[in-house]
Amino acid sequence: MRWVKHMSNANKDDKLVSLRAAFGMWGIGVYWNLIEFVAEQVKEKSETAEATLIVSELLGFFGCKRNKLETFLECSQNVGLFSYQLNGNILKIDIPKMLDYADNYIKYEGKSLKTIQRQKEMSSKQDKNRIEEDKNIVRTHPQNALEATEYFLKIGGNSQDSSAWFDHFESNGWKVGGKTPMRDWQASARTWMRNKGAFSKTPIKPDPPMVRKVNKCISCFRPIPDSQTICEECETIKKDGKVVDVSELVNGLAKHFKGE
Repeated sequence: MRWVKHMSNANKDDKLVSLRAAFGMWGIGVYWNLIEFVAEQVKEKSETAEATLIVSELLGFFGCKRNKLETFLECSQNVGLFSYQLNGNILKIDIPKMLDYADNYIKYEGKSLKTIQRQKEMSSKQDKNRIEEDKNIVRTHPQNALEATEYFLKIGGNSQDSSAWFDHFESNGWKVGGKTPMRDWQASARTWMRNKGAFSKTPIKPDPPMVRKVNKCISCFRPIPDSQTICEECETIKKDGKVVDVSELVNGLAKHFKGE
């Protein structure tokens, strides 16, 4: 721990007031020196604020005898400033509340507060830049059919328009004209709506009714079935697909034999 935070009015704390009343400013100085010794031994990710000190070194540093130091330690523990264990020349001090006032160097795993703030600012700028980049990126196709439907509704289309458009380009790998990769799916959707009429199917005209051709007699105009070669009513016959009057045929034959 690089440094220790404490309240600016710590001198008014009841525990320190009791310590000062018993030992004067010497006691206050010893207390804050012990705080520094403990903080120096607190490392990164420490779960306890403990320190192991050499009693003989402390006696020389504080300029006191052992009994006075022991009296000071006992008084400090009784008022709740810290707890300690004394074993010969070894003193162990534990100050649990010190972790509540640990500096940011410890809290952020060895990184100074300025470094943390600088990293946060950089991260914030990067996030903003990333958001702006995402806004400017034109995606080639929608994430799903629902996104496409929502956009079609915004531009005056409906779910059927969206389904037709989505299925069409989904099937051909999002290629315009089946060849060129799509660059802007929203622009494609708007174009689809403008050309909606051209995309609709042309109604198929029904085939004209079949008219059965029926041979008719040129004399009586009665129908003559294909299976018959002569009109039974007026004896008109069919010749080479044409209907011929029998009388005309007989006259023709007579002239032929007479040599006319």
